[in-house]
Amino acid sequence: MRSSVRRFAISAGVAALALQAVSSGPASARTASVGGTTTMVVLAKPGVSDAALRAAVINAAGRVVRANDEVGVYTVTTRSARFRSALKASGLVDGVASDRRIGSLP
Repeated sequence: MRSSVRRFAISAGVAALALQAVSSGPASARTASVGGTTTMVVLAKPGVSDAALRAAVINAAGRVVRANDEVGVYTVTTRSARFRSALKASGLVDGVASDRRIGSLP
């Protein structure tokens, strides 16, 4: 039960980030991008193995840089403009969103 609540909260957060990314400003202002590389947050569907998700990321031209496989959240970098659609087409993910800074300390 606890993991279901955690997964729901993470799914809601990824969905909110994705919605905000689609509805606000130019891409360069909303994505974490360095030297043409974009950082994305990926939420795996329940039951998807770490190995399967990592293979799908590689096939979509991405690279996993951080993983919390207990809840299925991965931080990924890519240079491909088609990464998001390619990874969604794999059927292994519930969400893919651009990683972005949402606040800062003075």
